[in-house]
Amino acid sequence: MGCRRRAPAHELVRVVRRRDGALVTGTALPGRGAWLCRGSASCLERAVRRDAFARALRAPVAPEALDGLRRELGLAPDVRGWMDTPVP
Repeated sequence: MGCRRRAPAHELVRVVRRRDGALVTGTALPGRGAWLCRGSASCLERAVRRDAFARALRAPVAPEALDGLRRELGLAPDVRGWMDTPVP
């Protein structure tokens, strides 16, 4: 979704918006989904900049939901804010 490349499903992560507005990952979750490159912070950030989640999921996406998705994917920014580090 962020970089718009086509890839096999095992190289991608499916993101779904729950009824409470949270973004979660999983291939078997019900509802409309959007696909991101697995482990790619740049793909995620491009999607955020372009507001692609709201368009793909056809629903508003809160900044808190995006932060939760970053944490779930292990792409949360470092506390110092200058370096992306995986979250355990």
